[in-house]
Amino acid sequence: MRFRVRIWILFGVVPFAAVRNADAFENQWHLGGGLGAAWFDRATSPAPMTALHGAYGMSDEFDARGELLLAAPHSERGNTALLSSLLLGVTYKLDVIQWIPWAGLAASVHHLGGQLRQPGASSMQAGASLLLGLDYAWSRSLGAGVEVNLSAFPFEPGHSASSPIYTTALIRFEHRWGW
Repeated sequence: MRFRVRIWILFGVVPFAAVRNADAFENQWHLGGGLGAAWFDRATSPAPMTALHGAYGMSDEFDARGELLLAAPHSERGNTALLSSLLLGVTYKLDVIQWIPWAGLAASVHHLGGQLRQPGASSMQAGASLLLGLDYAWSRSLGAGVEVNLSAFPFEPGHSASSPIYTTALIRFEHRWGW
């Protein structure tokens, strides 16, 4: 009888006691930066870019996210023009293990400098962005990842099916705190 009790304790209680809590991400803040490249339909080559991002974990699955992107693409005429973007949106993440895939939607505002804007159009353009990423959690506080953003300008005057698409690809690093 005593042997059965010990077996029950060994296989019934010990595994539950050994399980650690999941690393949930609600109420967690993220702050980081990244380097990458930007492609704009009206530019002939990829441009180097930098980014800053911040996020707040509203739940295990959803983050509120903001990003500031800066790039200097070359226009078709060989001129360099500053392109800056501010994105505010929500992302959905699959928080399963150390690898965290995520996707989201954002409203965006873009400042198109120099030859990047349409003749007669404003330098400020409203847009919509699709965000895709894959993060790796080195620890509960540090992470790295890759991100691709696709931005369209549906509100641009004279919008058509051939409206420009602005694409960015980033390698990001971030610090997390506040569980």
